[in-house]
Formats: sequence, structure tokens, C-alpha cells
Amino acid sequence: MGISELNALSVVRDENGRLKKLVADLTIDKNILHKILSKNNLKSTHLRCFIQWIRESYELNVKHTCELVMLIRSSYIHRSRPGDYATLTRRLRELAGLETEVWI
Repeated sequence: MGISELNALSVVRDENGRLKKLVADLTIDKNILHKILSKNNLKSTHLRCFIQWIRESYELNVKHTCELVMLIRSSYIHRSRPGDYATLTRRLRELAGLETEVWI
């Protein structure tokens, strides 16, 4: 074998390695999507736990997992915090011209 043939062989091996990695990634994606489709009645309250399970089972990052389940990443990361809305409600009622004693 000549040097040019060895260089060409090296390029082919590199391309083969890249394609094998791509196939492995797509196989993981296929398995994850199959699990999602089999749980099509997944409630929103369980979605965060499901995403966490996918991340742990398949060792994926948040961005990739959220793309797979078609969820905006900020929706997964955001944690809602209950707050005291009494002051806000009172002020909105004042602005609307309603009495403050009326309950919502």
C-alpha cells in the first residue's frame, strides 16, 4: 500500500467512526421516543419526573432531552413558587374600582 492509500484508509476509518456514533445516538433517540409514544397519556405533573428518568437512564443533557420530548428547556428548569397575592389582588381591585372586601 502506498502513502496515499493509507491516508484514504484513515479518512474512511474516521468517517466510519463518526457514522457509528451517529447511529448509536439515533438508536438512543428512537428508544426514548418509543417510550414516550407508549406513554401518550402522560400528565403534565409527571412530565418533569419522566424527563429526569430519561436523563438518568440514557445519560443525556437537559437540552437534548427537552428537544426529544418537545418541551422548552426553560419550562423544565423553571420551578414555580407559590406567593402571597393578597397585596397584588387588593391593588388590582383598587385599580378596577372594585371594593376590597369582595373575595375572589
